[in-house]
Amino acid sequence: MFSCLQLINAVYQDFQSAHTLISYLVSEIKQLAKIEAKAVRAVRIAFVILACLLYLLIECNISNRLVINPHISHKFSLTLTAFTHLLIFDLLSVIVALISFWTNRKKASVESYSLGYERFEVVAVFASTILAILLSFFEIKEAVERIFEPAEISSNHMLTPCLIAFGVHLLSIYGVDNMAFAHVIQACGSSWLQEHTTDISRTICRIIPGLSRVLLPRVNPISLIGVTTTTTVCIVYLILINMSKTSQHINFPDPLPDTLGGMIISLMLFGTMMPMMLYSGRILLQTTPAHLVSPLDKALREASTVDGVLELQNEHIWSIGYNDLAGSLYVRVRRDANEQLVLAHVTNRLSSLVKYLTIQVCGFLN
Repeated sequence: MFSCLQLINAVYQDFQSAHTLISYLVSEIKQLAKIEAKAVRAVRIAFVILACLLYLLIECNISNRLVINPHISHKFSLTLTAFTHLLIFDLLSVIVALISFWTNRKKASVESYSLGYERFEVVAVFASTILAILLSFFEIKEAVERIFEPAEISSNHMLTPCLIAFGVHLLSIYGVDNMAFAHVIQACGSSWLQEHTTDISRTICRIIPGLSRVLLPRVNPISLIGVTTTTTVCIVYLILINMSKTSQHINFPDPLPDTLGGMIISLMLFGTMMPMMLYSGRILLQTTPAHLVSPLDKALREASTVDGVLELQNEHIWSIGYNDLAGSLYVRVRRDANEQLVLAHVTNRLSSLVKYLTIQVCGFLN
């Protein structure tokens, strides 16, 4: 009896904590919507994505119920499920945009986060890309199982949900000002899908120069995965329709094209997310951005030549967000040097690159 009361109390406390967290998030979103018009638009698009996700799940369920043969297993379309995973990532990207709006309104404070809130959006991008990669692994696992255990599927409910989902996908990309993902897309390396479409993009731009603004130097990887996913679903749909016309099983053709289509989409999703995940992961590991190594070395050399400075020690400079750096170092100075003056000069040399800088001045007898 006592253990049951403890269990009920623990469940009640968990629900109370969840209710407090949800209430806090709702209040923050309301305050953000009052002062940021872009946040209102992002919230509306998030609800559109949720509605489209619900529609895709219903269509998958309808496709599942249409198969009534009790002797053969029947499951939903893997290609349509893979598109659902892409829409889940779209929803997460909109949440990342809201987090970016929120962090821009927050200021660093000694009581809570002395280095600001920029790291929140890095964690959000990293988590969303990791979740997309995990979803692609799950889809590949399902595809491998489907190869050894074929299941009947219906192709009648594939094309319309695919086209609607593609429109919602484009809306989530170009309808929301997503500063975090915009920076990551520009700064991270190219995915293998981008590299393979670069030559095609250049050929198209030679024919239609006006498209160079969109296709060059690199295609947006998130919009590219949307186009390739939609193309894959349409190809699978046409193959299944053609097979149903020539096969004895009129309504339910061979599910192998659908299985391969789901696997291809998952591999493309994995390849698209990997560079963005690695870039955000390096920032979380407190590394220095590669493009800032040379300017930082130059600034440190200039700081070491300041009058009164003997040596710079234990320099550690890292990214706390996509735009700001934090750093710390020890400065050994001569005994007769003015420590405050040396501190001001060293800070002046590094402040243009490092926003949050901690310098400890150590005297030295010589």
